[in-house]
Amino acid sequence: CGAKVGGAELEVGYAPEEPVLDRCISHNLGPLTCTWLKGRDTLIQTDYRVTYMQRSDQEHQECEQLELGGDDIVCQFAPEVRHVGNLPFHVKVTAENKFGREEVLYNIYPHDHVKHAPVRNLR
Repeated sequence: CGAKVGGAELEVGYAPEEPVLDRCISHNLGPLTCTWLKGRDTLIQTDYRVTYMQRSDQEHQECEQLELGGDDIVCQFAPEVRHVGNLPFHVKVTAENKFGREEVLYNIYPHDHVKHAPVRNLR
């Protein structure tokens, strides 16, 4: 929200900070979910975007299940994104508002973030 001072409209806010990867998890090789921290509150409308590709010959795909809550950016990657051996997938996280833009690239190895269910009924 802006305020007029001497005929000029002033708006208070901050450029976004670079989103920082907090954690990724995949339960039993299911869909991978990653969370990034937004950084300080920008005080103004800020748009966040997560895109990814699994192979370098693909176009970046938009994260369709993107949740923006409080201090977090959460993406649950599409179920067709599979754990393929030791291959990373490339993720780009962008934060942008009228005062600036930050973009960060991550190579995420899904197999490093698998949480297996506990083994039960061993005999």
